[in-house]
Amino acid sequence: AQGFAKLAEVRRDSVLYPDALWRATENSYRGHDFPTALVHLDEFLKEAAASMRPVALVLKGQILLDLDRVAEAEES
Repeated sequence: AQGFAKLAEVRRDSVLYPDALWRATENSYRGHDFPTALVHLDEFLKEAAASMRPVALVLKGQILLDLDRVAEAEES
């Protein structure tokens, strides 16, 4: 996850930036690092294509539930 986060930083001005953020989010989530996954996901949502927003918002809800932030998860 940290590797993809660093890759995202390097690609900040590239069209590949959202993909690197998504991979960092997924790997942080799989590693149960939910706070970091949420940070990456929020950044991803700023850059994401419209077609990826629904999937990203569902994942955001799952992450928020894992963080016991139920009210925010319901909003997501």
